[in-house]
Order: sequence, then structure tokens, then C-alpha cells
Amino acid sequence: MKNVERRKELLLSFSALWADQPEPELGILLAAVPLTPAIEQIAYLLQRMVTRTKDQVQFHQQELGMWATQLEGDAQELVTLFMQVHDEYPTPAFRLTNRRNCLILMESLLMHSKGIDENLNAANQNAIFKALLVINGANIKGQEEMFNWDGAGDADHFLDIVLPAHMGNLGITRMRDYQAQLIKAVYFFEFCMEDAQYSNYLAAFLKHYSFGRYEEYLRLVFHPYLAYMTNREPTPKFNIDPDFEAAISFFDHLAINGRPIVQDDFRTLREYPVYKSDKTTFTFLFTNFLADKMYMGMLFDFARIVPLGGFNEMNFGKLKNDLGNDFSEHVLFYRTMRRCFGRFGQVHISGEELKKRLLIAEPDFYIRDGRKVLLFEFKDVLLRADVKNSSDATSIREELTEKLDLSTKERTKAQPKATRQLLNSIQVLLSGDYRSLGIDDCDPETLMIYPVLVHTDAALETSGVNYFLKEKLNGLIADAGLPKSRIKDLAVVHIDMLLSIQDLFNHNKVTLTTCINDFIAFTKEGGVLNQMIPFDEFLKYYLARKKMSWLKASDEFNRLVQQLFTY
Repeated sequence: MKNVERRKELLLSFSALWADQPEPELGILLAAVPLTPAIEQIAYLLQRMVTRTKDQVQFHQQELGMWATQLEGDAQELVTLFMQVHDEYPTPAFRLTNRRNCLILMESLLMHSKGIDENLNAANQNAIFKALLVINGANIKGQEEMFNWDGAGDADHFLDIVLPAHMGNLGITRMRDYQAQLIKAVYFFEFCMEDAQYSNYLAAFLKHYSFGRYEEYLRLVFHPYLAYMTNREPTPKFNIDPDFEAAISFFDHLAINGRPIVQDDFRTLREYPVYKSDKTTFTFLFTNFLADKMYMGMLFDFARIVPLGGFNEMNFGKLKNDLGNDFSEHVLFYRTMRRCFGRFGQVHISGEELKKRLLIAEPDFYIRDGRKVLLFEFKDVLLRADVKNSSDATSIREELTEKLDLSTKERTKAQPKATRQLLNSIQVLLSGDYRSLGIDDCDPETLMIYPVLVHTDAALETSGVNYFLKEKLNGLIADAGLPKSRIKDLAVVHIDMLLSIQDLFNHNKVTLTTCINDFIAFTKEGGVLNQMIPFDEFLKYYLARKKMSWLKASDEFNRLVQQLFTY
């Protein structure tokens, strides 16, 4: 497997074309721009960036060339000159823009545009183009340290560069697997139907949308997205039959039109990921946000809508707390473990079962295959949005420590989190308690232990997070005097990845222990860039090397799709 490489990208900025002019204010630039065609144009640009193929090496050059034909005056002249004389323009490093900046431009249009909805003229195109370049310039300033890194310094030094450079952008640049989102959403609704309290909440939620069953809600969200993903020429724009009033009403609730824009990790765009062009025509703003709507966005919706049905005790904090206690581990996590690893190894014990017999320091799942023991810790956590987007390495380190190592804020007594809980589980296993208590007849002196942290926040897939938490656990292992030669380095994996490749594990086409062994070997060669690679990202390359895909529909996904469309 090839070593990780750092590739520089060169964004086109306002100052690159208008070096002698001050940057104009976005509010002034965009005030007269017609909103609907402008939003649709940027949504199409973003969609083309998302679906771009590897062989489109001149994609950004072509996009700039097409836009230049719609400009006028000095804007057209300067762009044409740039394309003719700038050395970097023909190279693969050149970028007209990126996904994040397109989303910022959408927010800016929604906040400032007051133009009458008509076709865009050349003056409007000039304004939109300049606004995008101003936004590009701000993005460049936030990435300068990463861009200028010369390879000097150790892994900890590079960690402080890579964490803030990558974390705020990950949920935008990383493709979201809509299949995993659908599976989680179905599991959640099934949980609600069986729970005495949440069955009432579900009824209020469905009543708000005039639905009788949760399948109707998911079918409406999923069907346009599926059509988008399977269309030969994907388009973010879709039409609804005028007679399908329920569908129109549903997407009206998801439409961003007229909503006050909160510029905090694209909160408003995430909550309302479509734009309504006319009575029956809508545009996806960003497919990742719509995919999120199937699960995380749906949870935000659920917490927002249920109180409207008279259940005033409901809020997102209560929902997350309840899910952590009753759903995330006991339903989502356990189901995923059994679907992935039900055929792997000789011993499978859930944390719920272990707790009855160990009383303390139980992992959330235990699997033994011969001498190899997998100890899983599951954390349904979300890093704070202000920290993820802070561009401050210290704040990110502190948040990771608080959520996943040792929680001390607003507590009279520090509370151990994932790494320390894994340490405790390792100590109990090595003490021989599993054998003496009749849990598993294994010799602790011969075991090879694989600690695994399973989580639910895409931000933890950021380069450097696995390294940071691995170093935390290794330090704890050293302090405790445990035999590190028999304890593998920590692997941190998103539950969505396990959901996506569950059939590969279940049919023993790949084994998790082998993947972890290869991951550890890879991080120990090739320098600091290899050390920072997330386990999830390594898995994708690992599978590709074996001619397997992490995006192939699983048996469980196909079953649930059939359930949604045939009930």
C-alpha cells in the first residue's frame, strides 16, 4: 500500500485577480443578485464537484472557463488573462473553489440577496464570482500553516497542524454513506415503536407531517436521494407530482426559504437541506446534508417537532441522553456487532451480559477468536461544533480528552472515558477474572488483546485523532505496567463504516484483527503522514487493494429498502 501523500491545492482568490483592489463586502456584492437562480447555480456546481470522476483532471479549469463566458468587463478580461499566463492554472493543483466555500456562498446568498427572481445577467454573474473568490481567500488564510508545512518536527507537532486544518472540513469533504444513515434511522424508529414513552413521541412526530407510518417519512427522504445517486447525470433539482400533496408538504418543512441563517457549522443548511424554487420544484443544497437528514438530521427534527405535539420535556439534550442509555448501545451497537462479527471467533459477549458477572470494568462488547481478544468500547458522542471549527489545536485536544479520555469539566470527581475504560477492561481481562468467574475459559498469559473504539461522530475520522487517542491509551498502559507486547495499538472506527462493510466481515472476506494488524504496520512506516491516517480511511484503501468496495449495498440495507417500498 502506498504511503500517505500531502497534495497541495491552489485556490483562486479575489486578490489573485484584483491585486490592487480591497475585497468587497459580501452583503454589498450579493444584494441585487436574484436568489433562486443563484442558489441553483451554486448547487449545480457543488453537485458536479461531488460527482467528479478521477479522469476529469481538468475539471476546475473547465468550470472556470465556462464561468468566464458568462462574465463581463474587467472580470472576464482578468480571468481570461489568468488562464493564459498563470503557471499554476494548467496543473492538477489548481482549484476554482471547494465544497466548503460553495456552502458559505449559499449562506451568504440566503442572507444578503434581495434581487427579483429572474435569469442571471452578466452583472449578477460578476457579483457571484467575486463573492466566491472573496470566500476562497478567507479559506486560504485558515489553511496556510498546513499548506506551508515543510515536513519538519515530530508527530505531535504535526498533529497540532493537521487537527485544526482537517476537522472542520471533514463532514463536507468526506462522502457520506446514505445506506448507513437509512439503516440507523430504521433501527431508531423500530426502537420508538417498542418503547412505551417513545411510541408517544413517534406518534406526535408523524402527526406533524401527516404520516401514519414512519416508512412514509423515510421513503420521502430516501427516494429523491436514491434517484439522485443512481441517475446517470445526477442533478440536485427534482420535481414532485402536483397531486402528491403530502410529499410537497414534507419538503416544504425541509425547505430553507425564508429561514434565518445561523452561520455555525452550516447549522441552518443542515437542518433545511433543500431550496424551494416553485410550488413543486426543489433543489438539494448538498447531498451530505440530505443523507444526514435520514438519521442525525432526523434526530434534530424529532427533538424540535415532538414538543409541538405537547411533550414539552423533549429537547435534543434529553433525546441524546435517552438514546445513549437505551438505543445507541443496546440496539444500534449490539445489532451492528452481531451482523458484522456473528460468525467470527468462538466467544461473543455483550457489555450488558458482562456487567451482570463482572460488576466493574466491562467492555461494551467482547469477542475472542482463539488467543485473539477484541475489546470494544462504544461512544455515542458529538464533539462541540465551535471546537471542531475553532482552528485551535489546543481546544480540539482538550475536547477529545474531555469526551474520550478523562472528563473533568463541571464535575466534582473526574470520570473515566473511552481510553481509560478500555484500560480498565484490559486490566480485568489480564487479571484472570474472566476465567475465574466462568465468563470465558481463556488463559490471560497467552492472549493478544485488540482494543477498539467505535464511535458516532464523523469528526473523529479526522487525520490525527486515532493517533492522539492511541498515544493516550499507550501512555496509560505503560503507567499501569501492562505488557504492551500483548496489547495492540488502539483502532478507532465509525459505526457507519461497520454498517457499510458488515457483509465483508460477516462472510469472512476480511477479518477485523487482520485489518488492525495491517493498519498498525502501515502507521509504523512512511513517516508522520502515515501515523496520522484514520483507521476508517485506511480500511477504504485496504479494501480497494483487495478489489472490494466499502459502498456496496449490504444485505441488511437491501432488506430495509424492500421493507420501505413494499409495506
